[in-house]
Amino acid sequence: MAARILPSRCLSCKANDSFVPAVPRFPLQHDLTGEVFGRLHVQHFFGMRSQPKRAVWCCRCSCGNSSLVLARSLRSGATHSCGCFGLEARAKANTLHGMSKTNLHKRWRTMIARCRNPHNPEFMNYGGRGIEICDRWNKFVNFYADMGEPPPGMTLERKNTDGPYSPENCCWATPMEQCNNMRKNRLLTYNGITQTCAQWARVLGISYNTLSYRFRAGWTTEAMLTIPVGLYHGPQGQQVKGIAAAHCARVS
Repeated sequence: MAARILPSRCLSCKANDSFVPAVPRFPLQHDLTGEVFGRLHVQHFFGMRSQPKRAVWCCRCSCGNSSLVLARSLRSGATHSCGCFGLEARAKANTLHGMSKTNLHKRWRTMIARCRNPHNPEFMNYGGRGIEICDRWNKFVNFYADMGEPPPGMTLERKNTDGPYSPENCCWATPMEQCNNMRKNRLLTYNGITQTCAQWARVLGISYNTLSYRFRAGWTTEAMLTIPVGLYHGPQGQQVKGIAAAHCARVS
């Protein structure tokens, strides 16, 4: 514990009004020069306190600060730092996890706000439609224990977009995986395989805008996925059909 550290500081070893000159008029009973007490390294004798007379020593703390400390406080162990030890102890006592400024804690706060703050811009897509957070994740330490640090480039994803935020329903996913799991996605099933328009477009080499137009125009799923742009019949149409069938066989 930090005890009686005198308010003055030793500046170029100049005494102030509270101290007599730093030249003892009689031999000191204990020369503390060079000794270490906790975090304090005794530099030199500073002077005598006037009332009552007590030896005062100039000490350098391990944190870099200088302090004037009574000899009796040093020897009794009442003072062992410039005050930094108490500050650190109080800060540690008031710290829950030490991650409040991390990116992961920011994501946790965002999750809470989306589901529970009606003034959040995203509330209507989360809390407003019944998306809840499990009781365990009300505490960040539990969220961190279940999910850990996110891999680079990944964000928090709910496997079931209508389900809650919970360990069973959440994972870390890439932006592309999240896009494929959005509620507004158009799902197309062909040869027993269900994928989004964007996924089919990447597999078949057909523009996403083309598939989206065909979907709105009422094309059948087979026609959307197998007919090339500008072609309704012919060998190229058969080639695209073959690509779609091979992909379905590979996925299944």
